[in-house]
Amino acid sequence: MACSPCCFWGLLAEDKGIYDLLDVIARHKTEFAGRLQLLIGGNGDAERVKNFIAQHGLIDIIKFAGWVSGEKKSQLFNTADTFILPSYHEGVPISILGTESYALPVISTQVGGIPEIVSDSSNGILFKPGDKVAMYEAIVRLMTDERLRMTMGTKSVAVTKTHLSGYVENQLAELYSQLLS
Repeated sequence: MACSPCCFWGLLAEDKGIYDLLDVIARHKTEFAGRLQLLIGGNGDAERVKNFIAQHGLIDIIKFAGWVSGEKKSQLFNTADTFILPSYHEGVPISILGTESYALPVISTQVGGIPEIVSDSSNGILFKPGDKVAMYEAIVRLMTDERLRMTMGTKSVAVTKTHLSGYVENQLAELYSQLLS
């Protein structure tokens, strides 16, 4: 089986669930070795994340890229086949909308506006914040089922189109036109 690259992109902080994700990878590192590659891009508590990776012997499974933007972010998303954001609190995360536009399925939590842009078992897998067992099961499910990843990724692109600025601008222009008529 080929190595399945997943990515986390965002603020490196407790409430984003990054440490839950790192813990899941550490607990299952023997199973994930050679089968999963986690790419982390973000800022915040970078030293703590790097120390966790080193202390738990995860350098072969987890690659830390630091803050990514522009072309580097596009490369990260083009390399990945799944996006993970196990957050405890969110509005509508731009990180999810951005990755959906790259046809990535999403593993995330049922908080804030996430269920509006990620439909469980359609374009991603949702679970309760802090549920590391459910996160592990979601990672394994998408890591081992390429067809499911592709199907969910295609659906992600369709979902994100209605949230991108061009679409919203057109909707507002139509609304204003109707109001002024």
